[in-house]
Amino acid sequence: MNEPLEGAAMGSPISPIFAKFFMQKLEDTLVPTSGLSLYVWSRYVDDIFTIVKTQDLDEILNSLNEFNPSISFTHEKINQNEIAFLDVLITTKEDFSLGVTVYRKKTDTSILLRIIPCTIRSQ
Repeated sequence: MNEPLEGAAMGSPISPIFAKFFMQKLEDTLVPTSGLSLYVWSRYVDDIFTIVKTQDLDEILNSLNEFNPSISFTHEKINQNEIAFLDVLITTKEDFSLGVTVYRKKTDTSILLRIIPCTIRSQ
């Protein structure tokens, strides 16, 4: 039987709570002591949006991945002045400010389910 050695099963009601505790511990431990240029650090559950110096990227990624061997962090770099984070497309402007719009994946069909309430007519 395959049983997890650490953590909780995906989909378990307790998994998001463990994820929040783990990520908070990671932030409290690594972010203030990193000594690296973290211009922005913003997190939603386990998705992190950060702005760093390019030369510090590998060192930051190594620090994150060394925090716990069971967790593996990956990264995406900005491409053509834009990057998608969750459902937001973040763009960099000429004045170095950030713009945001709704991000839709290329596979999005924009089809919505029509919800019709089911009611039972009493007799």
